[in-house]
Amino acid sequence: MNKPKILIIDDEKNIRESIKRTFRQDDYLFYEAENGQQGLDQVEKEKPHILILDLNMPIMDGRQFLKKLKPKVSDPFSILVLTGQGFEKEIKYCYEHGARFFLGKPVSKYEMRGLVKNMIALERFKEKSKSELSIVYDALASSPSGTVIIDLKGVVTYANSAFYAMFQFDEKENIKGKRLINVIQMAETDVLQSLINTENDGKRVAKEMQVKFKDRDSMFMEVTTSNVSDHEDNIIGRMISFEDITKRKQSEQKQKIYARDLAKSLKDLKISQQNLQKAYLDTIYRLSIVAEYHDKDTGRHIIRVSYYSEIIAKNMGLSNQVIWDIKYAAPMHDIGKIGIAPDILNKPSSLNKEEFDLVKKHPQIGKMILSNSESSIIRMAEDIAAYHHERWDGGGYPDGLSGEEIPLSARIVALVDVFDAITTERPYKKPFSIDVACEIIRNESGKHFDPQVVKIFFDSLDEFSKIMQDLENITPKKVATYFQ
Repeated sequence: MNKPKILIIDDEKNIRESIKRTFRQDDYLFYEAENGQQGLDQVEKEKPHILILDLNMPIMDGRQFLKKLKPKVSDPFSILVLTGQGFEKEIKYCYEHGARFFLGKPVSKYEMRGLVKNMIALERFKEKSKSELSIVYDALASSPSGTVIIDLKGVVTYANSAFYAMFQFDEKENIKGKRLINVIQMAETDVLQSLINTENDGKRVAKEMQVKFKDRDSMFMEVTTSNVSDHEDNIIGRMISFEDITKRKQSEQKQKIYARDLAKSLKDLKISQQNLQKAYLDTIYRLSIVAEYHDKDTGRHIIRVSYYSEIIAKNMGLSNQVIWDIKYAAPMHDIGKIGIAPDILNKPSSLNKEEFDLVKKHPQIGKMILSNSESSIIRMAEDIAAYHHERWDGGGYPDGLSGEEIPLSARIVALVDVFDAITTERPYKKPFSIDVACEIIRNESGKHFDPQVVKIFFDSLDEFSKIMQDLENITPKKVATYFQ
């Protein structure tokens, strides 16, 4: 046999290509067929050594192919059937029609590659000699896997150099004629015996195990067993391969530890971010309350404005980010009042012109305090503080903006601030009813207020009423919790 010929019969091109990629490091010749009929033609033309067969195909499926193939082939070759899990009847049928190797789907490329290597080794053996195992021994001699062949009694008939090296035997020590279970001094002899005794019905059986030796460090191995048959397909023993996968397992263990540590770090980071966010929002609350410090309604006003603004933004269908930002930006609308004398802010009577002109400076003061921030909340708060006293008709202050020149966030807060001012007690007035507030806001639609914001306000009145009730008797100590 020069280059092993492998025929892949599968109706899906991507699967055929995937199988070929599995053997890209090997010097094999590949032939392809899309169905059983094409497969029969390729068998007759190319005479492959190995056949990889899918069962479910159009025109002629794998079962029909095997049935028609058997009488056509005088010298059977190795057939690997790809089958689903739990299809024992299919496996039995295929076995009765000449297939001796099976892999369950989804197929591991490592299993397939290892199995095909063993199949090729057996084909080489059958091609050169149908009665002597020496040829297959030669093929296995170059295998990197430690491989032994045992007879049906478990007695070693062959062991390659890799096997001697793996188990630290001197090759001068002939282990032929000894029972394998006695040769390998490992802790889990019962696991190995179970693999040897497994009735595999022609299928390759593979298992990963940690081999614990009595006198040296343990190793991770992939142990595979497959039947050895003579040229008449009579089972005469088993071939058992041991592949050292210790480095791979150690790498997997390191990856698991890394993944666990990464998950913990991410969890800790999330907690830190949450704590930082709480501290950030709490700072905003405390900064906002400075401007209301001399108001006996301390805190409640900014919380109501916060929740009212959130309701309007949500019912306008704004993005979650905008809703979040306005909830925490709105309380800072009057932050500029820090620069206004408390006796003017709390004057029980009407302000004179000079006093009112001083009060009208608080938007510019607020803008100056909040300017040049990288935070989306603070940037929105800057707009709100600067423009929540502008009017839709252009008659407001400080810049006389009108319509959509006024940022939407400021238009929303302009309305809810007036609503809260009307319905709550202030130093210069008693609270008015919600009905009175609604009448004033309705009359100011298109004048003081954005008509769209007014519409959403009236659609949200029940939610406004609930906020008023919830906050009516709340203590100042609990006000801050509403802001988190």
